Amino acid sequence: MESFQRLDKTQSQQLQQVKLVRLIDPQLAQSMSQAALTWVLYLYRNIPEYAAQQRNKVWRAIAYKNIDTVRVSVLGAGELGLAACEVLRGQGFKVNCWSRSAKSIDGVRHFSTLEQLPEMLKETDILLCLLPLTPETRGLLNQQMLLNLPAGAKLINFARGPIVNIDDLVKLLDEGHLSHGVLDVFEREPLPVDSVLWQHSKISILPHISATTNLHSAAKVVAGNIMDYRTTAVIPEAVDFTRGY
Repeated sequence: MESFQRLDKTQSQQLQQVKLVRLIDPQLAQSMSQAALTWVLYLYRNIPEYAAQQRNKVWRAIAYKNIDTVRVSVLGAGELGLAACEVLRGQGFKVNCWSRSAKSIDGVRHFSTLEQLPEMLKETDILLCLLPLTPETRGLLNQQMLLNLPAGAKLINFARGPIVNIDDLVKLLDEGHLSHGVLDVFEREPLPVDSVLWQHSKISILPHISATTNLHSAAKVVAGNIMDYRTTAVIPEAVDFTRGY
């Protein structure tokens, strides 16, 4: 999910001559799928609402929804997004996915192109963002885009902070259009102690821990890439500087 500043054509061509190999670590994808499942279930089973009721000493059951009626949409169909889709589908959620290019994912309704994004958001109860940060995705989830979500929808951002317009998100939470946000990433990290997000009753804050790099498994991947290159002289999958990741 690491992303790079998009460059002009000449710069891209120059950089493409120096390959920057991507770290594709199955352990990282597994960690992200676990985080995705944890926090989607957290929102699905209304844990934020029950925590608020406890603080206010309120004893009231919230209407239960069958899991197969809950629509979870994943933004991003890279290694992490695909892992998240698989584990969520395995639990019985209705899973949608959106990415910049069309893909076929078993059991998942897939959307592509910017024009199809509002269509998917309209059919979303919980939105999970796993997009890379590029010029196209910076500020993508702004008020205009988020208003496509049904009233009461919930958002999880495990991608990059600048993808979500925080002021717009807070406004929609305050107005009640969105009911909760789980934020693991921010434009400035650590999150400043004077940020209004810390105390917002409809926001859960995490310290960028949804999927941390495992040093042992990552080292094995890097070592394997080096050995493969020495054997075959073929460089593993590298960053596309024109695309941005």
